[in-house]
Amino acid sequence: MCEVINDKCDCPQTLDNCQDFNIDECEKHICPNDANRMCEVVKYTLPTGGTAAKCDCPQEIDNCQDFSLEVCESQVCPNDDTRKCKIINDRCDCPQTIDNCQDFNLDICESQACPNDNTRKCKIINNRCDCPQTIDKCKIIN
Repeated sequence: MCEVINDKCDCPQTLDNCQDFNIDECEKHICPNDANRMCEVVKYTLPTGGTAAKCDCPQEIDNCQDFSLEVCESQVCPNDDTRKCKIINDRCDCPQTIDNCQDFNLDICESQACPNDNTRKCKIINNRCDCPQTIDKCKIIN
């Protein structure tokens, strides 16, 4: 997007914040000043009372889509702390259906039954929630 540089309207030479991106392309870009977040279109009220939109880096993380793909699957869903964000169709999202243990947050992992095998309980394996492939202790059985 054009911006005022040295008292004239110009195209920025460096992309240093989300506002430098065109609104149509906004949500495809990582925030230049925070690689963990994705730019988003933000609506705001004009002094005249109307509304406008701009591309900005989210100040509040209120859904998984605010996270960049690089950190997505290590984050807890902001709107449901029992689930972990997941890359779905090339964007970070909160899974609507729990189809495996990896969809659970580590805090509740070991209290959940494996969604794909309810005879077993999810278990933290290598710092992620997973369904154990072998049953080596009685407590793993649901």
